[in-house]
Amino acid sequence: MLTAYEDTPLGSMVLDNKYNLPDEETTTQMFKLIDNYLESKGFYRYELSNWAKNGFKCKHNLFYWTDQYFLGIGVSAWSYIGNKRFGNTKNLTEYFEMVYKGEKPVKFRETLSEEDSRFEKIMLGLRLKEGIDVNFIKNKEILKELEKEGFGIIKENKFSLTQDGLMLINQIITKLF
Repeated sequence: MLTAYEDTPLGSMVLDNKYNLPDEETTTQMFKLIDNYLESKGFYRYELSNWAKNGFKCKHNLFYWTDQYFLGIGVSAWSYIGNKRFGNTKNLTEYFEMVYKGEKPVKFRETLSEEDSRFEKIMLGLRLKEGIDVNFIKNKEILKELEKEGFGIIKENKFSLTQDGLMLINQIITKLF
């Protein structure tokens, strides 16, 4: 689903009332229509807004969503190792100058706390069709409530969101965390 970020041309157009995004109900109907249609054509949703046929999931993105370590090399590349995330400069000239001098071209560094890591596992895991391990959630009653309301499913020690739950993913993440 499209997000109109402020610092983008579309975001500016939305802020200036030159373009209107569809309302929440229309967005929900469109999402369900696309999800059902693609499923009828042999695609399945494996992530919030990604569908694929068996064996063709995007391995690149799955590294982010499944908390795997990765090393990015090059301009604007990002890496995640242990509890550290770091990103290289976006400026090509600066990148080459730093590498030529033997310096690391890293411009952003972040160390994730245990709580930050837990939040990311919940947030990213709920985007996936298979969901998250129920043990990530301290209050299991919330999961039962969400299941009863039709927003989630608990199966084989995993909690995943239904179509309706996906439409409220941000509110559900906040509730769970």
